[in-house]
Amino acid sequence: MNGKYIKIFIVAASMLTGSCEGGLLDVEPENSVTFVNYFKTEKDLSTAVNAIRLAFRESNVLNAAKPPICRGYIWDNADNTVKMEFNLDVMFANSPYNASIGWGTYYGVIAAANLVLDCVDRSSVSEDRVDFYKGQAYFFRGYEYLYIAQVYGDAPIVRHSRDVGEKAREKAIDVIDFAINDIRKAIALLPTKGDLKDETGTRITKRDVPCRELAYVLLGNALAWKAGVLGHPELFRSAADTLSLAINATDHYSLAGSPELVVTDVLVGNNEQESMFEIQNIWTESSTRSNPFSDVVDFLTWPVIPIEGEGSIKTETDARMKYETVSAMYPQGDLRRKAYFYKLDSMKFEVSDEITGGFAYPYKFRKVLVENTGSDKGRFLNIDQNCILYRLADVILLRAECYARSGQEGLAIEDLNRIRSRAQAKLYPGGVDDGNPLQYVIFKEREKELIWERVRWFDIIRNGYWKTEISERYSELTEKDVNNGALYLPVGGRAFDENPLMVQNRYWLSRY
Repeated sequence: MNGKYIKIFIVAASMLTGSCEGGLLDVEPENSVTFVNYFKTEKDLSTAVNAIRLAFRESNVLNAAKPPICRGYIWDNADNTVKMEFNLDVMFANSPYNASIGWGTYYGVIAAANLVLDCVDRSSVSEDRVDFYKGQAYFFRGYEYLYIAQVYGDAPIVRHSRDVGEKAREKAIDVIDFAINDIRKAIALLPTKGDLKDETGTRITKRDVPCRELAYVLLGNALAWKAGVLGHPELFRSAADTLSLAINATDHYSLAGSPELVVTDVLVGNNEQESMFEIQNIWTESSTRSNPFSDVVDFLTWPVIPIEGEGSIKTETDARMKYETVSAMYPQGDLRRKAYFYKLDSMKFEVSDEITGGFAYPYKFRKVLVENTGSDKGRFLNIDQNCILYRLADVILLRAECYARSGQEGLAIEDLNRIRSRAQAKLYPGGVDDGNPLQYVIFKEREKELIWERVRWFDIIRNGYWKTEISERYSELTEKDVNNGALYLPVGGRAFDENPLMVQNRYWLSRY
């Protein structure tokens, strides 16, 4: 099927009230393609799984409207909207249909995966190829349930395509366990990166198709979350061991040679070294106002946006970082100081603060899409790069955290220094942060390496640093507030439509 039919498939998957195993769908029309006479050839299976990947791309990346608290970025000065969201202002959730709150699109991906899992065994395709498609469906369903548990906590679990109707929220621990079970199934079914092949037998090189090593990364993240957030610290050792299975796949993944190459090669996309999981952005296929780079776009101005001037950083951005903040994060000699920010020192000391406001100019995401015709020629549209969801440096530093939290400090320091060495930063011990616990040092290293890459919020919550690393308002939260769900988003209004079993997050219910 072509792209039009892939989208029809997604819509149908979310609307089905039965599976391919029973009900009205047992009736097989002679002259129409239904979901009961579908799933027979490998092309059918490939199209169905491509529909899952398309739904994932649209919901989790291109149109993932998340509030800044879920991105966790660092700012010194911001507009009122950003301040409101970082300060737990109920106004950011004042509409029950706020697009940044709803979980419906994630359940759309789950619906598409459920349909494949319910129907794939009716095909005449060989067992190993069926396993390949099943593995992808389990991977994406596991990814979504992990994300839902991280962002919403308690949530419904839709186990198969017939599991519809009124749904109550289940405990976050049960959602995580469901995700972990799915990811383990994906690991058992998926081939390694080097053995990925499409329905024609051609080797798959794109970085958006799940493989076994990528499933190890996802499982390591899920185990680390369960260990750090849901009261199972014994799982940090298992998380580290699981991440090692991906990190050690040196035939497929390796660190880029420098921070500058991270910026100009890895983060641009289609990198053969460090990128592990990325979503391609094709702006002709989606809105130029889509959201994969909303983190950095809130900060972005000249020189990345060519028609803006040096002084625009004070008025044309939603959030800003002071020179002093950035300089403290990246001491002299750290190559990320130069790669991630534009002429940090000279813009501070050679250009008047009346122009710069004393702020730093982001330079980590440089390839931009601009209007090239008409009166708006030169106007910034978006970052013209692929969206990297996992890269090797991220995985290495997450393993470092898991090592540190499972008492394996020597191994944690090796991973920490592997990333510092590439940046030519001072190795541990020996830096300005030696007086802090190793766990916190690794957290701050992830903050430096992965700035604007959509992980810091999850790092804060997993490490329990919400009192010190977000805002003054978060520091005032009580244990009761947290137990009632203050660190999660409220449930979006559509989840309550025709569903009397749905209940609101208790913290946000108390705020409405």
